[in-house]
Amino acid sequence: MTLIIDETPVNPKFYERMSELLTDLVKKRKDDAIAYAEYLERIAELVRAVKAGHGSEYPSSMTTPGRKALYDNLGQDEAATMAVDEAIRGTAQTGWRGNKMKERMLRRKLLEIFGSEDAVDSIIEIIRSHDEY
Repeated sequence: MTLIIDETPVNPKFYERMSELLTDLVKKRKDDAIAYAEYLERIAELVRAVKAGHGSEYPSSMTTPGRKALYDNLGQDEAATMAVDEAIRGTAQTGWRGNKMKERMLRRKLLEIFGSEDAVDSIIEIIRSHDEY
């Protein structure tokens, strides 16, 4: 559970799903709806999925953890993910984190794509957690 909490900023949608699956599994076990051996196997599957780094149900273009996080948090829209990834890579300057001028340039570019400050804030928080950006 600590891993899920620690890694949530990296890919909020993925770890939210993992948390929901774990909660549901624990509830089923408490309700004696599943046998202990099956419970342990499902826990092991969840742990493998988390350690594998966001599962494997991604299009082939989702080659990095950053793209996978964007994909998960942009409604699994491959075209939008690639557009945002390209905008970030083309606009974000080295050292943009903590530099108001550089971050403002990136925010303006993302605002052109999203048209919403809330959406931009959400994406900025996600990409802050990824060294690739």
